[in-house]
Amino acid sequence: MLELVSLQVISEIIETGRSHDFTDVIFVIASENRGKPDGLIISHLPFRPTSYFQLLNVVTRHEIQTKKEMGKMSEQYPHLIFERFTTQMGKRVMNILKHIFPVPKLDSKRIVTYTSFLHNN
Repeated sequence: MLELVSLQVISEIIETGRSHDFTDVIFVIASENRGKPDGLIISHLPFRPTSYFQLLNVVTRHEIQTKKEMGKMSEQYPHLIFERFTTQMGKRVMNILKHIFPVPKLDSKRIVTYTSFLHNN
C-alpha cells in the first residue's frame, strides 16, 4: 500500500506533468521489501482519470537468464486484445489501457493481451 509521503510525491509529479502539457503519467510501483513491481498507476492528464492496477507474477528482463530466452524486443506499436472487459467498469478500464499505446500500423506483428479476471458475486 502506498504511504502518505509517496502519494504526496505522486501528486507533485502529476502537477508538474500537467503544467508541461503531458498527456499521461505512468508510475510503476515497487514493493519496499522485494523491489519487484507490484502496482501501476496511470493518470490521464490534464483532468484524469487516475487508475491503480495491481501487478501479479511480474517477470522482469533482469530475471530472464539469457538473451536467447528473452529474444529481441520489438519496437512496433502493438495491437491490443481485450478479453472479458464487458461490464461498465471493464469498458472504462479498457478505455484507460488502450490510450497508453499509440495506434499501431496495420502490418505490426506485436500484440498485447489484457484479460479481466474480475468476478462479481
